[in-house]
Amino acid sequence: MPSQKAYSLRSLAATSVVNDSLDGRKLVVVMDTERFATAVFDSNVSNQALTFDPSIDTRKMTDRETGSTWSKITGEAIAGDLKGERLGRYPYITAFWFGWTDFHPQTELYEPETGP
Repeated sequence: MPSQKAYSLRSLAATSVVNDSLDGRKLVVVMDTERFATAVFDSNVSNQALTFDPSIDTRKMTDRETGSTWSKITGEAIAGDLKGERLGRYPYITAFWFGWTDFHPQTELYEPETGP
């Protein structure tokens, strides 16, 4: 069974884009902070690992490697060198932590990095 990892809505709202990995696969967890819509995507496109940063527009993000702009909702590159490419979706659910951990006590909780 694959590992499970939880991301608090509070930490997602604070950053809106989390670059992470699970079971050795790179992923990006995103939130449109205006709509509180979340999604989880594979960070690899055409054998290229991408790292994402939030955009001024809460519905978008930008990859550091090519500067392409991506939709947080669809995972599609909407501008830049990778326009038209699409990130693969990871399955996820939104649940209350106390309810989830009753049934999945081994779930890892994402902890944001803190500065020095």
